[in-house]
Amino acid sequence: MPETFEKFQNMKYNNIKKYNELKYKYKLKKHYDTSISNGDLSPLIDFDTYKKIDEDIKDNLVGLVTTNGIEVKTYSLHFIDRVCGSVEQKRSGVEIEDIKETINTSKNIKDSRGNNSKKIIGKNNIVSINDKTGNLIQCNPR
Repeated sequence: MPETFEKFQNMKYNNIKKYNELKYKYKLKKHYDTSISNGDLSPLIDFDTYKKIDEDIKDNLVGLVTTNGIEVKTYSLHFIDRVCGSVEQKRSGVEIEDIKETINTSKNIKDSRGNNSKKIIGKNNIVSINDKTGNLIQCNPR
């Protein structure tokens, strides 16, 4: 965060990319705090690790194409929580490399809730994706 209001305004109006990054970090931190407090995310995951997982998802999954032609364009914050797992919910996380393998290779793709969601069933995980927007919704260990 800039030290002064003037520097903040300068960033907001003259450096849109940096401003959007700051907004996203705020949104990510707010979601992280909420997920910790309601048990969706294990408190064993600190925010720096959470940010790193977010970056790994962006770097390794966005841009992939499923075997039936759905391009991964975005991912939900809930998806990050599911990658991490939760001790409170007794739910294991899912490795990004395993998700990548499922997206790249699985031909076992089924309709999910509603018309816009598909479940991609892999060897050791299930990935849900919106087939209209390319948004990764969640993943579960299998």
